Amino acid sequence: MNVLDSFEMFTTVVSFLEVEFSHFKEESKARSRLFTFCNDYIDMIQVLLQFLRVEPRGDWLLHLSIIAAMTPHFYAFDIPNYSKWLPVYLSDMNNLPQSHPIAHQELIYGDYSVNRSGNPISNVSSDMALEESINRDSKTKGGIVGISKESGALKGWFLTSHQREAITTTLKYMCDMQDNDCVSQHKEAASTRIKKDEECVQSLLTAFIVMETLHRPSTLLQE
Repeated sequence: MNVLDSFEMFTTVVSFLEVEFSHFKEESKARSRLFTFCNDYIDMIQVLLQFLRVEPRGDWLLHLSIIAAMTPHFYAFDIPNYSKWLPVYLSDMNNLPQSHPIAHQELIYGDYSVNRSGNPISNVSSDMALEESINRDSKTKGGIVGISKESGALKGWFLTSHQREAITTTLKYMCDMQDNDCVSQHKEAASTRIKKDEECVQSLLTAFIVMETLHRPSTLLQE
């Protein structure tokens, strides 16, 4: 059997498993509200993970697709601001090819997110990039600390913030310096965060074992 035949057999088996698993879910949801709840929760988590995956890649069309998938959940959980304005946002963005074709092309190229490190798949949203640069500088020494109650000084600081940011960025570039804590490594990849996540996983596993859920999976299908 050659590679092509093996691949075709694999896809056939996977397709069969997908159909069988879909039938299993439908039958289980009909028998158990708990199973329905867990299945819906997993679906929401998958949408969230897809959204988190899209931003670093800068994939505009996939971004719109995930936003569309998230929108019904905001209605279901009665979150008025998102449920009200996300459909408007999607309508405007889907109309961009006709209303603003040049802007749409730039978004297709991935310019709706910011890559500060130059590394692939490391884009961040524009508001996050702002937090990591200008807003971060405002909260450190030399920022608005100590002048927040002085109206004139505060206005002057904000009016010149973009110029100071340009000077700071240029100076760092000249000195071959970077904001390593914000650019080179994501906070989720830090050792302390990894340790905390592992502790949470172990705690969850312990809870499962105590409840004997893993040893009695049939209980998930009961009312």
